[in-house]
Amino acid sequence: MRQIYPNSSCLHHRIMKSIILAITLFIFVIPVLCQKNKTEKIPNVVAAVAPVYPAAALALNLQGDFFVDVEIDRNGKVVSSKAVEGTHKILRKTIETAAERWQFEKDEDAEKKRQIRLTFTFRRMPEAPSVDSTTVFYPPYKIEVRENAVIKTSTGLPFLKNKPKKTK
Repeated sequence: MRQIYPNSSCLHHRIMKSIILAITLFIFVIPVLCQKNKTEKIPNVVAAVAPVYPAAALALNLQGDFFVDVEIDRNGKVVSSKAVEGTHKILRKTIETAAERWQFEKDEDAEKKRQIRLTFTFRRMPEAPSVDSTTVFYPPYKIEVRENAVIKTSTGLPFLKNKPKKTK
């Protein structure tokens, strides 16, 4: 008996593989490609509040970067703040309170609350002319509070805010 299609079983397998591939594309790949781009945009800061460098922190010479995780609603309002583990307890309440007063741009398209990490940097600076403290904002989410280590007394003589302890 002579076959009309010599490789008919091979052709049948090719057709089946093509059908399976097409079904796989429709089930898995095409829905992913058709979804609208859901990358979260970074909310812009509308108002940033700097914390006050606490006197107790100055006395202990606490310096460095301290982090607060904040949760923002659709209106850009901070609804909660929590200092990240490792933040000294003297600074914890100060930076949480400052973070709760930040305001961000509204995002009506946001499906849920957004989470952001803010950085508060405390630095003791060498004496600067006629400036006791300075605040610098670094976009997107960092504030540096600079406090002078030296202040002038009414006599005009320098006075260390925190005198180094004498060692015997």
